[in-house]
Amino acid sequence: MIKARVLQCLGAISLVSLSSYAQQSSASGGQAHSDAAGANDPTSPLAKIELREAYNPSYYAATGQGNLFEVRPVEPLAAKGWIPSTITRPDVPLASLPNGRTGLGDISVFTLFFPGTLPHMKIGFGPVFSAPTATNRYAGTGKWSVGPAFALIYTGIPKLVVGVLEQDFTSFAGEHSRTNVNNLAVQPFLVKSWSNGSFVRFDPTWTFDFAKNGTATIPLNVGLGRVLKIRGQEINPYLQPEFTVRRPRYQGFDPPRFTMRLEIDLLYPKK
Repeated sequence: MIKARVLQCLGAISLVSLSSYAQQSSASGGQAHSDAAGANDPTSPLAKIELREAYNPSYYAATGQGNLFEVRPVEPLAAKGWIPSTITRPDVPLASLPNGRTGLGDISVFTLFFPGTLPHMKIGFGPVFSAPTATNRYAGTGKWSVGPAFALIYTGIPKLVVGVLEQDFTSFAGEHSRTNVNNLAVQPFLVKSWSNGSFVRFDPTWTFDFAKNGTATIPLNVGLGRVLKIRGQEINPYLQPEFTVRRPRYQGFDPPRFTMRLEIDLLYPKK
């Protein structure tokens, strides 16, 4: 697949460039102000734009390759009056499928409200919404879905963030010929960071399809990266291999065996 090869080359070039720029930045005294653990916390009140490229070289049943490119802007808002602090994150996916089709996937967005703080603990909840914006039936569900989102984060250990982010999607409208959506997405995450901005992260998304008797898709991953400052712009690049260790076995669903993810986040901390 030509697109996959091009993206692989771009990923390699990006890593080499980032490494070179990082050395130049360190030599010149440039240093990122964002905490590495906070920059990798999906509930952190840090404005950023996440650019995620996932390359899938093999699937369990399909013979081709695939890619998923996502743009995820994160917009935090501070508490004001009776309104608690919030975080809103849309997800705009562009999928290249093993059958050779490429198109827009279903766009989703969640908002988390954080009504209060406990010692070393954050609890957030709010709505999640998904629209059937996919440009072909293989890239989306064909359904409008809505549900609750929930987050629990512990930050009591320095340079360590542990938590879970849950999103529950239930369809309420859409194409009658398509299967109803009743999915729970659970993302446990653990981020260990160091003073120089380096970090290791674990944050797979486990999905449970209750429209199919709760069948589970369980990947495992680990990512390595470093928060950098390049020509005045703070970025958070990392590489993350991921393996699917458990999958449903029903016709029409085929998760990738292996995924290599390259993500580069543009960070905009408060001055």
